[in-house]
Amino acid sequence: MVFDRISRWCVLALLVLALAGCGGGGGGGSDDDDDGNDGADPGEPNATLNADAGDDRDVVTGTTVTLDGSDSTVSDDASLAFAWRLVSIPDDSDADIADGDTATPRFSAEADGTYVAELTVADGRGNEATDRVTVTATSGNTRPSADAGADQAVKTGAEVMLDGTGSRDADGDDLSYRWAFVSQPSGSAASLDDATAATPTFVADAAGDYTLSLVVNDGERDSREDRVTVTASTANSAPVADAGPDRNVSVNETATLDGRGSSDADDDDLSYDWRLVSRPDDSAASLADPNDAQPSLTTDAVGDYIVELTVSDGQASDTDRATVSAGPVLVLFVDRGNPVDGSPDYTATDANIFASQLTITEIPDGADMLGSLRVGRFRLEATGQAYTIDDLRYEVVRSTSDGNEPELSVDGLASGDTVVAGDSLAFATFAENIPVPGEYRFDFMFTVRETGEDYRLTFRVDLTDAD
Repeated sequence: MVFDRISRWCVLALLVLALAGCGGGGGGGSDDDDDGNDGADPGEPNATLNADAGDDRDVVTGTTVTLDGSDSTVSDDASLAFAWRLVSIPDDSDADIADGDTATPRFSAEADGTYVAELTVADGRGNEATDRVTVTATSGNTRPSADAGADQAVKTGAEVMLDGTGSRDADGDDLSYRWAFVSQPSGSAASLDDATAATPTFVADAAGDYTLSLVVNDGERDSREDRVTVTASTANSAPVADAGPDRNVSVNETATLDGRGSSDADDDDLSYDWRLVSRPDDSAASLADPNDAQPSLTTDAVGDYIVELTVSDGQASDTDRATVSAGPVLVLFVDRGNPVDGSPDYTATDANIFASQLTITEIPDGADMLGSLRVGRFRLEATGQAYTIDDLRYEVVRSTSDGNEPELSVDGLASGDTVVAGDSLAFATFAENIPVPGEYRFDFMFTVRETGEDYRLTFRVDLTDAD
């Protein structure tokens, strides 16, 4: 058997030399190339090649051992070729490797003693790496093998579960576990909940590396120590932006945006950055206080205004958008000035219902009737579209006079009138032939055709004779 192995290696060496001598020169074997390139790809020194023959282990004599080089790597993901050989075997063993050109070859540990296997990996470009693994075979009680599990990365404050269930005993004996901290971050008070359990836990109470060791025992022998490292870090959680709901407003109305629904899982302070992404073509609107959680936007044209909010916790950011839709509007302005002396003071109303209380005491001596009283003066302004007035009507709702009821009229407004977009229409309401003294309620009403809204102007008038 030894002679056969030596023969095979000699044949392999001769084959390699023969191939090298026949290496393609591209021109019938000429060696006159100035650059010495024989047609083969040169090795790439930037590619990191790593051979991994697996962990040392203890087995029962007579066991078929499967080696494992599958954790071997090359940094640029090139294909790897595997070549295994037994470097040493016990004196009374004839063991040989089967399928030595695969990642997982086999051999039989047929005699007590130590078997050393060597793995060589190559990337096909002249780069090679080697690693060795030792397998110890015994006929008596075999030493168990501890497996502390894979290294872990967790968030600081998390509960960590270790896993020693991969530990093995070749004889099938039951195992006991002994875990211990080898090192932990400064300031950590972490401890295991049960150091004798297969899967103990601890809380990673500080950022840094926690290294733990595991030794298993089969009742007679301790295993070699195996270690695992748990890395705890205080990872930043990205914030979540919330620009608030979409909304509808009337043109020229001021909308208050609201980013207070934005959140950060780490409770970090957030910065706000709003911007107006788009607006109607004829708009000059801009955001007020764009770095506040609640900036404002005054619409100045009909259409959609798209705003974008970016929130940042200093490390990560997130964005969200909201749309403010400004629709056309018909605004009623009322003259709140003195109806007697005629001084105007127009103020926009935010509703289509207006009510006013008038007390008139300046009645001519001996008069039993006030000939004419302008009870209100108004202006309608249209933005975004034209509006048509329908069904103009008025009525005396209340009168304490025993005589004739007052006569009502409107000057400047009639059914069918249109308020053109961007224009206004002024009108006044009057009561005539009002008996004195008396208390009255006058209602003036009309409907806007395009919206179906009813406007109601209500006046309570108290006429008192000064005498």
